[in-house]
Amino acid sequence: MFKNTDRFFGIAVGIIAAVTYGLNPVAKILYDDYGFTAEAVLFYRYAFAALFMAALVLLRGYSFKLARKEILPTLGLGVLMCCSSITLFRSYAYMDVGIASTVLFIYPMLVAVIMGIFFREKITFVAIGSILLAILGIFLLSKSGGKAHVTAAGMIYAALSGLFYALYIVFVRESPARTVPAEKLTFYALLCGLPIFLCFLDCGASLPAIPDGKAWGCIAILVLFPTAISFFATAYAIRTVGPTLTAILGALEPLCELVPEAAALISDKKISIGISTIEVNVPLVKNLTLQSPFPSFITSQSPVYEITYGSLPTLPLAQLYDSTGD
Repeated sequence: MFKNTDRFFGIAVGIIAAVTYGLNPVAKILYDDYGFTAEAVLFYRYAFAALFMAALVLLRGYSFKLARKEILPTLGLGVLMCCSSITLFRSYAYMDVGIASTVLFIYPMLVAVIMGIFFREKITFVAIGSILLAILGIFLLSKSGGKAHVTAAGMIYAALSGLFYALYIVFVRESPARTVPAEKLTFYALLCGLPIFLCFLDCGASLPAIPDGKAWGCIAILVLFPTAISFFATAYAIRTVGPTLTAILGALEPLCELVPEAAALISDKKISIGISTIEVNVPLVKNLTLQSPFPSFITSQSPVYEITYGSLPTLPLAQLYDSTGD
């Protein structure tokens, strides 16, 4: 009974990790509106999230000390997570973030292959089917109707991010760092990234200041949701239900991008969600508007986001990141 309860809780935490990770595209606002580089965004994201996790470690009564056998594996996991973040955020500069997220989701397949080949984990038909359906669903969800901006550099960066993230997921479970509490492991993984980001920022000389409330709001969202909560929940889920299932649950990440599209929620731009045709027997919906739920200190205006659907007999499947406006 308790084993089933733990597994159910682990799956729930894995879903939380996936959905909160879906707020990564908020970084695009910092790129477009403030000229931040990927490394600048990641430095602020990791620094504040590390402080948050340090407080959580203290609240849980854990020591910050690592056993000798845990030091190198923990540092290695930090480097993998840092590399995954840098390559993903850099891919946003070269292609639409929806397509970048689609390419990133090669990682469930990579996790299953690595676990099957190197750790002899049995890959069931259910797991294979789940991975294929997840990839197909994300591909359809992110289709852009020929309007996507895609480059070879963006594809390479996004694919590398998926590889680094797959290796991180595997080695959280299969390295000596598996004995480190999830809170402490997340803290050190975040801490390891800071000197790497500083190297790209001329030891901090090129780090831009956070100029206003909207930028602070973006940073706060990136710190709390796709970093502190998602990284911690991922580490916990991996240990509870295993790397492969955790990776498959990661395919739920676009849910967060649909309510409404994460990168535009706190932007002052209008979002037009495009069309990918699916046969469904539902009424026509036109010009559904959503008011931003974020407080006024984040946005200088109260933007309205427009979702436009197609005509019967088809219902369009949402295309992410096809933004219009100023």
